Amino acid sequence: SPLQIVVELYKGMIRTTKQAKTCWQDGQLDVMVGHIAKVFDIIEGLQSNLDLEQGGEDAAFLNRFYTVVFSALSQATTKPNPAEEFDAIITYIQTVHDRWYAIAYSRNPENPN
Repeated sequence: SPLQIVVELYKGMIRTTKQAKTCWQDGQLDVMVGHIAKVFDIIEGLQSNLDLEQGGEDAAFLNRFYTVVFSALSQATTKPNPAEEFDAIITYIQTVHDRWYAIAYSRNPENPN
């Protein structure tokens, strides 16, 4: 379903942000930048499909959410502890992922998880 696709995109953002953190820790900055670019691509795709006129407060929240994640990832390596920044971003994305997951799978009686 479309909601399940959104859940998978959020999983991708979380997984790829974790990979970016690992690359930063390993000094693989060029690979880290590639991972961050993948997250940006996901954000761009999700944000470009928001209907801010019809979506009300939910669309406005998601628009702000995507902007905050984009900004935070853009600045993570400039902070005193980039690993903590990556962890905070992952936690933030996970929170919204969990909401999407609950919506996507509460409507599917075959998959109660």
